[in-house]
Amino acid sequence: DLDPQASATKVVAIDAEERHTVADVMLEPERFTLRDVIAATEWGFDLAPSETALASRESRRAPADEFILRRQVEHVNGYDAIFVDCPPSLGLLTINALAAASRLIVITEPSFLALQGIEELLDTTELVRAHYNGQLELAGVVVNRSERTLEHRQGAAEIERYFGEAIAWRPYLAKRTVLQDAIRRGTPVHRLPGRPAAEAGEAFARLADRMESARVVG
Repeated sequence: DLDPQASATKVVAIDAEERHTVADVMLEPERFTLRDVIAATEWGFDLAPSETALASRESRRAPADEFILRRQVEHVNGYDAIFVDCPPSLGLLTINALAAASRLIVITEPSFLALQGIEELLDTTELVRAHYNGQLELAGVVVNRSERTLEHRQGAAEIERYFGEAIAWRPYLAKRTVLQDAIRRGTPVHRLPGRPAAEAGEAFARLADRMESARVVG
């Protein structure tokens, strides 16, 4: 979890106050390693948790700071894939993630402002590819919180036209109250009762299959 907001950490119910986190790794890489902070979860994956102190990494820069995460990931073994949850900004933390990753998955709402954010992210990705990570590739775009509004239909159509079917992954994830319920309970949505939860769980499963078939690591 490379986001100082630590949303992923909170959802899987890891108490960051009781342990070392990615903030320690990114702020003091000579003392802490990524392996030191990885924690088991009940969700079927391990997590390196985050905390708000990670935000201070953005204001503290030194030569080669863009490669801190890459160097840490190189020493983590035993996993089929490593996913990096990025902050909603294009600062040093996101550059670290892009420099360490082999594939990029963009999660976006199909709204006008979100589409503008994609354009900025793609520009940053090109800079990272040119200067830090020539192997980085765009693997897919996942449309999230989609609603049956004209703006969202037009936004989804624009994503499809620009990226094509190979990059604009299906299914699109509809905005559902059951997802917020799952987040509040700290449990995967497919474990909740009812048809909406089952449908949301199936959508996530199909996207997970798409990630696996694309051999996404990043």
